[in-house]
Amino acid sequence: MTVKRKQPNRVAAPVNHPAAAKPYPSGLFATLGLALFAVRFFVPAESAALGDTLWIVVLWLLAGCFWSLLAYRNGERPLRLDRYDAAVWLLVAGHVISAGVVVATAGQQRAALNMLWEWIGVGLAVSLLRRWLPAVALRRQVSGVVCVSCILLAGLGVWQFIVWMPANRALVEEFQELTAADSLTRVEADRLSELQRDLGAAGNDRAAQQAYLERLLASEPIGRFALANTLAGLLAVGLLFLGSATADCVVNRGSRGRLVALAACLLLVAYCLILTKSRTAWLAALCGLPAWAYFAQGRRLLSRRFVGGGLAAAILVIALAIVGVLTGGLDRFVLSEAPKSMRYRLEYWRGTWGVITEHPVLGVGPGNFRQHYLKHKLPESSEEILDPHNLLLDAWANGGLIALAGLVAVVALFIIGARRSVAASPAAATAERRDRHGDASDPGGRWMLLRVGVCGLGLTCLYLWGMTAGSIEQLVYLLLAWVLLACLLPRFGVSQAGWQAGGVALLVHLLAAGGLGMPAVCVLLLLLLTAEPRPAPAGRPHPIGADDSQPNERATRSFALSFCAVTGAAAAACVWTAYMPVLMSRTFVAAAEHAMSARPNPELARRDLQHATESDPLDPTPWMLLAQLDHQASLLSQRNTDREFENAVASMAESINRDPISPKRYWILGQWQLKRALRTDNERLLKDAIRSLQTAANGYPNHSGIQASLAESLAAAGETEEARLHASRALELNDLNHSLGHYDRLLDDDTRQRLEAL
Repeated sequence: MTVKRKQPNRVAAPVNHPAAAKPYPSGLFATLGLALFAVRFFVPAESAALGDTLWIVVLWLLAGCFWSLLAYRNGERPLRLDRYDAAVWLLVAGHVISAGVVVATAGQQRAALNMLWEWIGVGLAVSLLRRWLPAVALRRQVSGVVCVSCILLAGLGVWQFIVWMPANRALVEEFQELTAADSLTRVEADRLSELQRDLGAAGNDRAAQQAYLERLLASEPIGRFALANTLAGLLAVGLLFLGSATADCVVNRGSRGRLVALAACLLLVAYCLILTKSRTAWLAALCGLPAWAYFAQGRRLLSRRFVGGGLAAAILVIALAIVGVLTGGLDRFVLSEAPKSMRYRLEYWRGTWGVITEHPVLGVGPGNFRQHYLKHKLPESSEEILDPHNLLLDAWANGGLIALAGLVAVVALFIIGARRSVAASPAAATAERRDRHGDASDPGGRWMLLRVGVCGLGLTCLYLWGMTAGSIEQLVYLLLAWVLLACLLPRFGVSQAGWQAGGVALLVHLLAAGGLGMPAVCVLLLLLLTAEPRPAPAGRPHPIGADDSQPNERATRSFALSFCAVTGAAAAACVWTAYMPVLMSRTFVAAAEHAMSARPNPELARRDLQHATESDPLDPTPWMLLAQLDHQASLLSQRNTDREFENAVASMAESINRDPISPKRYWILGQWQLKRALRTDNERLLKDAIRSLQTAANGYPNHSGIQASLAESLAAAGETEEARLHASRALELNDLNHSLGHYDRLLDDDTRQRLEAL
C-alpha cells in the first residue's frame, strides 16, 4: 500500500508587482519631510496666522499627494494610522472645526482660514514623518536636525547679543531723539525717514510703534523668531539632546575629539539659553534633567554615575550664569521679577478662563483668541496676549473640547509609553543603544543632515528671495554654517531617555509660555510625544503578493487613490483660498506703504490698497489702511465736504465687518466720529460715535483710553451722569496702570484733566 507523503506548504511567489520589482524610495520623502520640518525653525513661527508660512503647508500637501501616487503604484496604503495618529488628528480636528465655524459665521476669518490650513499641515507632517521613518530612525534623524538647528540659532543669538542689538539700540535712541525734537532740518528729516524705514517703525499706531521699539531695545536674543521665549523653548530641547549625546560619549568612552566637539556645542546652546532670560525655558531644562536621569537609570537614581553627572551639570550652570552676569546678559531683575512674571501668567489664565466659559464647546477658533480675551482681560493685567500662555488652556480656548481631548490623549499615550520604556528589559536597552547610532548603510547620518540642510534652507532662501524684497544674507550664512556643521560634527545619536526628556521639557515650557498655535513648536512637540520606543518599521512597503485577496488589493489601491485626490484637492484649495490671496494682498500693501514712505503719493497708495482689498476679500488690514489714508485726506482737505470722511468711515466699516470682535477698530472709528462731530456740530455723527465707543467698551471694558473716549462723547451729548461714571472708571484704570508701571497705557495729561473736570 502506497502512503501519500504530505507535501510541504509552498508560498506563492509574488507575481509581476511593481513593489517587488523596484525598491521603495522612502529616503527621498524622508529628506523632503525633514527639510520641511527644519524650515520651520528659520522662519518666524509666530506669524502663522498672518499666512507667512502657508507655502510650507502647500509643500506638505503636495508631498502627501505624490507619496500616495507612489503608494498606489506599489499597492500599499499611504498611511497606517495608529493610536498616536488618532490622538494627533483629534487635536487637529478640534482646531479645524473651530476655524471652520469662524469662517462660516463671524470673526477674523482670514486668520481662522490660515490657521485651519496650518493645523492640517501639522497633522499631515506628523503622520507622514512617522510613516516615512521607523521610530528609531525618526528619533535619530529628527534629533540631529534639532541639534544642528539649535547650534546655528544659538550662534546667531550670541551674535545678536554682542553685535546686532547694541547697533539697534543706538539707532532706536537716535530715532527717539529726532522724534522728540521740536523742529528738524532737512537733513534730520531725511535721516528720520531713513530710520523709520530701517527700523520698520513707520505707521500711525503710536502704541504699537512704541511697543515695537521697546522690543528692539531689549537685550534677549531671538534667533530667527519674533520672541525670545520661542527660541528658548527650542534651545531647552536641544540642550537636553546634546547633553544626552555628550553623556553617552563619556559613558561609552568615545574619542576625545568627538567629546570636545559635543561639549563645545553644548556650551554654546546653554549660554544662548541663559541669554534669552526665559525663566520658563530654564525651568523646563531643569525638569528635563531628572526626567532624563529617570528614563535612563530607572530606579537607580542614586548611583555614583548619576550623582557625578548631576554635580557636573550644576557646576556648568553656575559657570555659565557667572559668564552671563559678567557679559551683561543677566542681571538681578531676572530672578527678582520671577514672582511678577508668575503673577502675570495667573492673570492671563484667569482672563482665559472667562473666554472658555463663554465658548466652552468649540472655542473661539484659532487666530481669534485676542479679540475675545480683551473682553475678559483683568484690569491689572499687563499685556494683550495672543495666546493663553498655557498648553491646555490654549487647546481648549482655541480648539474647544475636541482639541483638548486630543491633547490629553497625546500626553497620556506619551506617559504610558515612557513608563513602559523604563520597565524595559536590559536586552531591549542594549538593542536601543545599538540602533541609536545606526549602521554604515543608515541614511540618517551626516549625509542625511547635509541633504536636509541644503534642501530646507536652500528652498527657504529661494522662496524669500523671489517673494520678498528683504535681505536673505543671514539665511545664506546659516545655510553655509549648516553644511559646515553637517560635514564636521561627529556622528552621534540621542538616546530614548534623552528624547523623552526633551518631550518633558517642552511640555513644561508650554505649560507656562504657550505656543501651541505655532506650527514649528507644535510639530516638534507632537513628534517628541508620539515616537514609540521600537515599533515595526514603517518606511518599507508590504507589497501585495499572489496570496493576497483581490478585494484587499482593490481596497488598498482605492484608499491610495482617494488619499491622492484629497491631498491634491487640499493643496489646490489652500493655494486658492489662502496662499495666493495673502501673497497678492501683501504685495499690494507693501507697494502702498512704499508709495507713502519716501515721496508720499496718496493716489498711488490708494490704488494699491484697493487692489489689495480685491485680492483678499477676507483680510481686514487693507481696509484699515485705506480708512486711515482717507481719514488723513479728510483732515488735510481744504474743501468743505464730507466725502473723504465718509469714505474713511465706509472703509473702516468694511474692516470691522472682517474682524467684528476686535474692540480696537470700533475705538478708532468712534474717535474719528467724535472729533468730526465736535468740529462740525453734527448731532447724528455724535450718536454714531457714542454707539461705536460703547461697542468698544463692551468688548474691552478695562481699557482706560476707550473709557475716556466714551466719557467725552457722552459729555458732549449732554449725558452728564453716565459720562462721569465712565470718566471715573477711566481715571481709576489710569491710576492702576501708573501704580503697576504700565506706562504705555497711561492717559495723556490733557485727556486726564478733561476727565477730572467732568
